Amino acid sequence: MGDEFVAVATRSDQGRVILDVEQVASAGGEAAVAMDCFARLLPLVPGTLGLVYDGALRGAHHQRLLRELGVLCVNRVAAAENRGGLRSGWRGVRIEKSSHIEDRLVTLPDGREVTVRLFARAGAIVISEFSEMGESRFGRLRRKPCIATR
Repeated sequence: MGDEFVAVATRSDQGRVILDVEQVASAGGEAAVAMDCFARLLPLVPGTLGLVYDGALRGAHHQRLLRELGVLCVNRVAAAENRGGLRSGWRGVRIEKSSHIEDRLVTLPDGREVTVRLFARAGAIVISEFSEMGESRFGRLRRKPCIATR
């Protein structure tokens, strides 16, 4: 450890501009270092609406960015578990986080009512269905095109 850095950059017509760089001194310290960089920089860059970062930031960091610093953070949802992975030299198994959102009563075209279980999984809304063995399977919802009318 000690050779990793957090670099905060932006893009302009001339290319990428590095705004801040700080060393990550301890294992697992990247998110805290990044948050320190953001706290220093954001008051100097008025009008910033959001930032994009990797999976090191979690919910508590997002809340602080929203509530205290007034910016929205976009990043991939962290895995619930990541076995192996690129750092181990082989492509590991990523187990996605999932969380129950709500159950909705839906009326089908034939008039029957069914309960649909909505979950968030890997940052997407999915429907949970049970297999013949009683295991939960997730089916991703497809977006419908939005047609703007006047």
